[in-house]
Amino acid sequence: MPDAAATTYLRYLSSLSAYTTVVRQLGVAGTLEKGLGQLLFQEGPHAVFLHDYVTKTYPYVSPNIQQVVGYGVEAFHKGGTSFMLKLLHPDDNRLFNTQVFADMLAFLAGLSPREQVHYRFSLNYRLRHPDGDYGCVQQQSVFLHSDAQGRPLSNFGTLTDITAFRADARMILTIEKILADRRAQEVHSHTYYPAQAEGCLTKKELEVLKWMLEGLNSRQIADKMFTSFHTVKTHRGHMLHKTNSRNTAGLIRYALQHGLL
Repeated sequence: MPDAAATTYLRYLSSLSAYTTVVRQLGVAGTLEKGLGQLLFQEGPHAVFLHDYVTKTYPYVSPNIQQVVGYGVEAFHKGGTSFMLKLLHPDDNRLFNTQVFADMLAFLAGLSPREQVHYRFSLNYRLRHPDGDYGCVQQQSVFLHSDAQGRPLSNFGTLTDITAFRADARMILTIEKILADRRAQEVHSHTYYPAQAEGCLTKKELEVLKWMLEGLNSRQIADKMFTSFHTVKTHRGHMLHKTNSRNTAGLIRYALQHGLL
């Protein structure tokens, strides 16, 4: 398994070029049957897809895909992975390519290939419709095939239009384990905030950030803001989470790069 932190989605797909596609070996029908046996659907209208990472294609897309995302089956068959990535909102594309997929790989690295198929991954993101507007979809999927090192080679899932329920730019990744009785148990959840999202940080958080740039520690900042040490620590934690920063240095770098102050 490659270093997840250094693996972008596009680099990962390129690294699979030497593999023989498992989807082709089993056939689309056999793969779909395996996927349907593992994926638990939530209520609502879904479009079903089968994504082959090796060939970067969609061997199967259900006929109702146009009702969900605005594009027909032929567009996905012809355009494959590159077509789907072009539809992604630029902020969501960047986050998925550089952070979300790396986190998914890191989680899978702790599982054997046999175990991986028992976990469902849910992620929301924005897709561009033919009229140029963006809608929000919820993707639920399972990784059906992996190599001996646990590198996922294909996934099967559903897409649901949730535009009416989601208006903000957050991407939320949720991982659930499918139990023996078919119940789903949440084992991981993380929220990603696009760097360009307006109002990403609150006024209080920006004030804390300003004092951090001045070199003050949390206790000194608390004195300046006439608040508690705990409150300042909470603000700092929220900022790290919202900006997807791993530490204070990353947060400062983010603030300078995006002109927050």
